[in-house]
Amino acid sequence: MLKAKRVKKNTLLPDSKDILPLCFVGLTIFSSFTFLFLLFLSFRVNQIAAKKTTFVQLVDGRSLVTREQDEFYRHPEVIKDTVRQWLSLTFD
Repeated sequence: MLKAKRVKKNTLLPDSKDILPLCFVGLTIFSSFTFLFLLFLSFRVNQIAAKKTTFVQLVDGRSLVTREQDEFYRHPEVIKDTVRQWLSLTFD
């Protein structure tokens, strides 16, 4: 009598104790995330390096070198003082 051959199904996680394929998949995923993170960091460093140098002249004639910043950037103290003044003018 003829016996039918069973076709072995290839699975992602084999039943054997060999973990080499699993380590390869893990290393590939880790390398991909590392590469994407490196691209992100490179993009951010390039943006920071592209900021222009701005010279500012004070009232007394001295000039200072400053960094270019976002137009909506404010120091936390300026925001606190503005809110404090607005609250006192509104509710007092």
